[in-house]
Amino acid sequence: MFAGGMTIAAPGIMPEAVADLSVTDGLLTVSTTTLQGPAVLEIVVNDPDVSSTLNDIANGPSVNIQGVSYDLTQGSNGKWYAYAVDNSVSELMDGDGNGMEFGADCASGIGVKANRGAATTGSFDINTNDVWVNAMQAFTSAALDDLPGGCQDVDGSGVVSAAGVGGQADTATTTARQLLTDAVLQNAPSLSNHDDSAVDAAAADLGQRGHHLNATSGLGSWPFILKIEMQSNVLVEYGSDAIAVSYGNTGDYTSIGVNNTTVADETQIHLWITDPGLNIDPTTADIWEYDTTQTSTFIFANNGTNSAFTQAETGQMGCVDNCFLSIDDASTDPSELTGFNDVVMTESGANTGLFESYSADGTSEVTTVEGATIDTQHIFKYNGDSVDIVIAYADAEVSMTAPGAGDWLPATSATIEVNDPDLNKNPLSAEVLEIGNSTHTIPTIKLGSPLTLAVTNDNTSLSKADANSNNRSNCWT
Repeated sequence: MFAGGMTIAAPGIMPEAVADLSVTDGLLTVSTTTLQGPAVLEIVVNDPDVSSTLNDIANGPSVNIQGVSYDLTQGSNGKWYAYAVDNSVSELMDGDGNGMEFGADCASGIGVKANRGAATTGSFDINTNDVWVNAMQAFTSAALDDLPGGCQDVDGSGVVSAAGVGGQADTATTTARQLLTDAVLQNAPSLSNHDDSAVDAAAADLGQRGHHLNATSGLGSWPFILKIEMQSNVLVEYGSDAIAVSYGNTGDYTSIGVNNTTVADETQIHLWITDPGLNIDPTTADIWEYDTTQTSTFIFANNGTNSAFTQAETGQMGCVDNCFLSIDDASTDPSELTGFNDVVMTESGANTGLFESYSADGTSEVTTVEGATIDTQHIFKYNGDSVDIVIAYADAEVSMTAPGAGDWLPATSATIEVNDPDLNKNPLSAEVLEIGNSTHTIPTIKLGSPLTLAVTNDNTSLSKADANSNNRSNCWT
C-alpha cells in the first residue's frame, strides 16, 4: 500500500548568509561601518575591568567619537552602550512626520538631567550634549521644562520639581510622548541596577549613570540618542581600540536577488535585497514597504505608519539610486503577479541589512497568479542592479526503486519518487501531494481490473443514488 501523500521539495538558490553588520576591534564594537542618513549607530564596550553589575562603578568608561568624549551607560549584561545619529538629518526626518520619530529634541544648554528633588541635581547630566530622548513633547518654557518628564527632569519620577511647578504624574496613560523606541530604537538593552533599587527611587543608579525610569510607563532618561554632526569618516575610539565608520550613501554595498528564478503559477516569489542604508535601527529588524510599480516613494514601516516618503525626504535620507525597489512593467504585472504594489520587505534579523519579501515559513508578499502565462518575464530592480523571473512549466518525472537486485517481490516495499518542479510552490516548505487536491496528479499503480466510480455502469452498487447497498460481490474482482 502507498500513503495518500508524498513529500516533494526542490532546493532554492538562497541568498548568501548575511551575518550581523557589526565590527569589533578589541573591546570596542560598532553596529556597522557603513552608515547612511538617519541610521542609528550602536557603540558597545565590553571591558572586563568595568563589567560588574553588582558593584557601584563611580567612574564608568567613555568613548571618543570624532574627537569628543561621551559617557557610556551600562547594560544589565555588564557591557556599556551609546547610541548616535546624525544631528541635521535626524531633525529633518523627525520633523517630516512619516514614521521616523526620534523622540524629544533636548538641546545643549537645556540638556537632560535626572531629578533628585531639584531639577538640576543628580549624577546623570549630559547637559552639554544634544540628544534625542523619551521626553514630554509639549514643554516649551523653562518652567514647563522643570515638570517631571521634561528635558530638565526626564527621568519621569513624577515628583514636584524645584521650581514648584506641577507635580503631574508621568504614566503611560497621562503623558503624551514621542516614543523613539517605537520607531528607530526598539530594543536598547535594559540597564544594570547594582543596588537593586526601585527604578523610580530617588537614589536609583540605573546603568551606573544615575538613570531612573517611571515605574508605570517605563519611560525616563534611557534610552537616549546622541545628536552628532557626522563627518564622512567617523572615528570611534576606546583606549587603543579604534573603528572607522563611513558615513554617506551606501549604494556601493547593495545587491538584489530572487531564490526561484523560474516559477510556475501560484508560486511564492522569494525576493531579497541587501542595503546597509536601510538598516535604521540596529536593535531590531527594520521594515520597508514598496509599491514596485514606481520609483519615487516608499514607506518606513517600523512603527506601522502608512505615510510614504516624498522625493525630498528620500534625498534627506541620503538615497541616490539605492532605497528604491521597482518592477519592470506595471501594465502586465496585474495579470501575472499579486502583491507587487505593496511589497513589505523585512530585515532578516536585527542589524543584518538583508531584506526579504518572504517570512520564515516561506509565505511571500509576491506570488504568481493561477494560470500565469508561460514565458512571461518580470524584472525586479534595485540601485541599478536587476534580477528576473520567468514563468515556465516543466514535465514531471516518476521513478520507483524496489529493494534488492531488481524484481519487486510480494510483501516488500518500494520507494516512489516524483519530481515535479511546478508543484514546488514554496521554496522553504516541504510540500505534500494530496489526493484531495484537484491540481495535483497523483501517480497510481493499477493491478488487475479494479472497479471504480469511473467504470461504466457494470457495478450497480456504485451507481448514483444506490445508498446502503450490501452487495459485496459487485465490489471485488
